[in-house]
Amino acid sequence: MSSDMDFFVHFPAACILVNTSGVPSFMGNERFFQLIGYTENDFVNQMQQDYTVIFDEKDILQLRERLREISGTDGSVRHRIKLHDRNGKLLYTHVETMASERNDGDYHLCSIADVTEMVETQTMLRREQRRLKTVMECTQDVIFEYYIEEDRMTLYKANGMNKMSEEAWYEYKNFSMTAIDKNIIHKEDIFKLYPLWKGREFDKIELRMRAGKKSKEFIWVEMMGAVLTDEDGRPD
Repeated sequence: MSSDMDFFVHFPAACILVNTSGVPSFMGNERFFQLIGYTENDFVNQMQQDYTVIFDEKDILQLRERLREISGTDGSVRHRIKLHDRNGKLLYTHVETMASERNDGDYHLCSIADVTEMVETQTMLRREQRRLKTVMECTQDVIFEYYIEEDRMTLYKANGMNKMSEEAWYEYKNFSMTAIDKNIIHKEDIFKLYPLWKGREFDKIELRMRAGKKSKEFIWVEMMGAVLTDEDGRPD
């Protein structure tokens, strides 16, 4: 085995060599087979090197097409491909490639990083954002966010009769003082918000108080919410 091939096989990151000339073929290193849960011998014996068992076919065809575009150049490609490990689990991977020429064909070296956790987190956040958007489009209530460290209260438009505006309806800076000075909260109800401002005593917030309108009249409102915490369990 040549020294460059030995380097590839034992490289400390998952890598494959992709042949984009003629019949598609792939060669994985030790870390690649660890990533998908096989040994190289197991894979050769069980799958007859059928990489379509591992790679999402659409992704790998797109990758090979992009690799052909940089053949014979010093260009590189970044691509996202899906893999299936030995147990059938779906893995999302980030591939970075660099063209390299070999005597037996046009091969491209690809390093592969497992980004499954990041992709799943992003997917979960997008779903939560869609759920929140749906709630805000359907509710007649006012949605608020209060940032404890910044003492900032943001109110959002949320009206079931209209499409939700992505712009904040109003933002109060220095809210703990503004709420008093501008009669946003009735002076006799201000004390109910003290624990909220400090992020104390609340897992679930349920308050009834009088809030000021632009007409300077007060109306009874009910506030419901929850305190969000950071990784250390402190109010965010």
